[in-house]
Amino acid sequence: MRINKTKKTNNKKRFAIIAIVALLAIIGYGVFAFTTHGWPFLQNDSSQDSTKSVDPKAADKIKSEAVEQDADKTSTGSDTPQQPTTDPTTGATTVEMNVTNYGPVGGSYSIHFEIQALVSSGTCTVKFTPTTTGKSYTATAGIQALSRTSTCKGFDTISQAELPEGAYTVEANFTSGTTSGSLSQKIQVSYAP
Repeated sequence: MRINKTKKTNNKKRFAIIAIVALLAIIGYGVFAFTTHGWPFLQNDSSQDSTKSVDPKAADKIKSEAVEQDADKTSTGSDTPQQPTTDPTTGATTVEMNVTNYGPVGGSYSIHFEIQALVSSGTCTVKFTPTTTGKSYTATAGIQALSRTSTCKGFDTISQAELPEGAYTVEANFTSGTTSGSLSQKIQVSYAP
């Protein structure tokens, strides 16, 4: 009786080819999943969880984005701030102040102001007064100079316990030497996504 060696060799070749094809498929999926952040390379986005407190790094990121947005502005049309007014008797200068953005950040509330003057020292004060009943919230912070304007720093993590949801009148003002500005605006505070 004669043993056919070619049949065993064919089975081994077939198994080797199937194993190589399977290995190449696994490697191909791994490269695809890595480049598209698919499973098992999923990234956990903790910013979606509104029950966590705001990380100080997140507040710094918001401030740096405001600096970048200010640097990207061009001096045309409405981007040009109103001219400051100076009282000739006292020498006091009044400049425009605007709310640039506000809203929930994680479980806290954030509000940003733009001062239409380049100042690097002084004090900003913000007061949230409920339009119906409730307790007011007041805070004070320093001033940060940007490229052409300035901003109030420090109103990035107002807790929900200090500022419940509802309608408010926001009053903000700043003073820096003889330069000052103020604003009053109605806003709706909501922590819903």
